Amino acid sequence: MSLEIFWLALLGLLLAGYFVLGGYDYGVQMLHPFLGGHDEEKPESTRGNAALEAIAPFFLGNEVWLVAFTGVLFGAFPHLEGTLLSGLYPLIVAILVGLVLGNAAVQLRGRARTARGRRWWDALIVFGGAVPALCWGLVLGLLLHGVPRRPDGVFHIGFGDVFAPFVLACGVTTALLFAAHGAAFLALRSAPGLAFEARRLGVTLLRAAGVVALLPLLLTLFGRARR
Repeated sequence: MSLEIFWLALLGLLLAGYFVLGGYDYGVQMLHPFLGGHDEEKPESTRGNAALEAIAPFFLGNEVWLVAFTGVLFGAFPHLEGTLLSGLYPLIVAILVGLVLGNAAVQLRGRARTARGRRWWDALIVFGGAVPALCWGLVLGLLLHGVPRRPDGVFHIGFGDVFAPFVLACGVTTALLFAAHGAAFLALRSAPGLAFEARRLGVTLLRAAGVVALLPLLLTLFGRARR
């Protein structure tokens, strides 16, 4: 195995580990308002927190995979980081903003003294899960769709590229898959009542992801996915 293949394989392994182990964080955050209501016996200040408690032992630890991926990308592929990621900066920034806001909201929600305050934190938690999940799908869709390259070798991505049907369908499909991943995680680590609802919602999300994924598949078959 050549050194180039080794670094590519390591890069793919780290990114796959992040999506597998960090994906359920996004999913649980997105589903938190729908699957967090089985703790009425708890004090009012901590109600609606059952879904978040399921990921509490693992929360923030999964971002280590992303840090390792970034380190390998910058160290082993500096040209790729300098040319390709420069065109993806808006999406990368959106992912980072979602991560920061979502992580902060999860940590601070328990300190809210009023129901209105908890609703604001809940909204930020959902935002922090949905935005990275959607944007990672958009990044994948852009790479599959083809990224335009300027004469100077720098990749350029405009709003028309991001909002192309193929790219948007990839983004929505990925977000639905992350949500289904979160539902599967809750089904394994929650009380029977919450686990049953999570299992049922996860099946629905997988079916929805399959339906949405038909669009990029059809566009590919008919030759409209590529530039």
